[in-house]
Amino acid sequence: KAYLYISLGKYSEALETLDELQMIIPDAFEVYDLKTQIYCGLKQYDKAIELMYDAVKKFDKDVVLQWIRIKVLVEMKDFDNAKKAIAEIKNEEMYETVLREIAIQESIIYSYENNFNGAISALENAVSKQTETDEQCTYLLMNLYLGTKDYEKVLEKANKLAATGSDTLYCISGMYYAAHVLKLLGNTDEALKRYKELSIYL
Repeated sequence: KAYLYISLGKYSEALETLDELQMIIPDAFEVYDLKTQIYCGLKQYDKAIELMYDAVKKFDKDVVLQWIRIKVLVEMKDFDNAKKAIAEIKNEEMYETVLREIAIQESIIYSYENNFNGAISALENAVSKQTETDEQCTYLLMNLYLGTKDYEKVLEKANKLAATGSDTLYCISGMYYAAHVLKLLGNTDEALKRYKELSIYL
């Protein structure tokens, strides 16, 4: 029922439904997650972070809730507390998916601080543990390397995205940036070839 209200944009009704559910099942993890998403969507970050701190106290071993708290802190641009929370969670055993999400939040913090090397290091560490191409992280890395003007690395990431052969924006962006960087590197013939391959999507 709460999911339906959220999909319809009826957030007050969704919160009421979740409050009722929480009275019946106090330990329902999903209630904390959904309420936090609603509060963030409404830009009510103070309520979102208060809820997350309560959740982490209640489920102190749940690293997913800790990651959600970090995400909220980053959205609030409360980077000091986000860094503290990241340092704490790194001492816990984590699933690969949680490690990935933490790396993305770290990269956002570093980017705001203009520490592109820190952002790159966080994401490269995350993708190094994966066997398949992580399109989102690879796309973020491609843009970070573009910011540092490391065009060889941009090309490497762009080619990786293009090689997925999917119809996603990540793949199409990879094709575009591969052509763009090849042109910057002076490889005009290969750049034109790539632009022609890209034209079917435009």
